[in-house]
Amino acid sequence: ALMFGVSFGCLVPMRGAVGSIMFGTRAIGKVLGILQGGPIAAGVIGPFVMAELFGIFSAADAPVFFPGMGFFVAALVALVAAGLVVRTVRRPLAAPASSVDQSPAARSEGEPATQADGGRALDEAS
Repeated sequence: ALMFGVSFGCLVPMRGAVGSIMFGTRAIGKVLGILQGGPIAAGVIGPFVMAELFGIFSAADAPVFFPGMGFFVAALVALVAAGLVVRTVRRPLAAPASSVDQSPAARSEGEPATQADGGRALDEAS
């Protein structure tokens, strides 16, 4: 329970942070909607799939008696997902053009926060 709490407590806040870094603050609502949809769908579909796999592979007439087949399939899905992540994210993340730099070190006292690209992204969008 402790490991679950720690890992879940780190994962949930990190979703928003990584989403805003990768896609900018303008798209964070869409990105968080997509990021939340995956775990919700897995939480609905997963128990049915795992129960079916357990039923098939632990029955008396099972092709192979292997009650842990659900965990094996979950491990395969996790390996495929990890491979896709490694393949997709091979370069360091760059700051998106729409992000606003509000760090105190980036500006002098009294100077307003500015866009990281000097406002070019807003000019091109309008």
